[in-house]
Amino acid sequence: MPKNDEFEARRRSRQREIKRKRRKRNFVVFCFFLVVTLVVLCFTVFFKVETVKVTGSDIYSEEQISSASGITGQNMFRLSASKVEDKIRETLPYVDSVKINRKIPHTVKLTVEDAAPYSYYINNGKCYIASKKGYVLEESSAGANELIRIECSKAVCNVGKKVTIVSKKEQKLVDELLTVLEDRDIPITAIDVRNPAAIKINVGNRFEINLGTKDYLTKKIAHLKGMLGSIEPDKKGTIDLSMWTPENSQGSFIKK
Repeated sequence: MPKNDEFEARRRSRQREIKRKRRKRNFVVFCFFLVVTLVVLCFTVFFKVETVKVTGSDIYSEEQISSASGITGQNMFRLSASKVEDKIRETLPYVDSVKINRKIPHTVKLTVEDAAPYSYYINNGKCYIASKKGYVLEESSAGANELIRIECSKAVCNVGKKVTIVSKKEQKLVDELLTVLEDRDIPITAIDVRNPAAIKINVGNRFEINLGTKDYLTKKIAHLKGMLGSIEPDKKGTIDLSMWTPENSQGSFIKK
């Protein structure tokens, strides 16, 4: 009998342990599905945008930006700043960037930074003004001589969209030139990458520079910076760096 009682006690203890583990497992599963349900509700039913506040723009009104964003009624946690920015820019091209700040439960604040004209392209006889990020701000019949003129074989320009230089090599070259020239604080007024063997730039509407190929581009620009500093302020002309190499670090200046 004592052995039977001991066996029965162990059996009941195992059963209690099994039930305890089952209850614990069921509770964990319940909590998991509860959390999943709440997350789904947060991204679908709850936290809909009811109020949109806008700051930062000196070009567009709060109402214009709020309307162009199209975020009223959307779930605030599913908003993508880049997608909202692109959507606004389609209607209001002088928007450069948008930051989103969510205020639970129903308010979203949009902090906007305006774009500034930086460069321009001539495409099919039309002038397209672009921002520093490369987005087309407007089509201008008046021209834009005070901006950087970028000449390439072919570019696709649509207001509110990013300029697409068809040749990837030319696009890469334009980006590299703009970066290097800005780093050297050279007042660039034009870039011409149509001929890869004779890349040309214009500085301050004073100097036409032939850089030749893209080889040693950074070093050529560094040499150009030194030459510009040594030429008298009232002089204009042509600078040739097309034959420049580390072994033949010479450039020529022919004044007009």
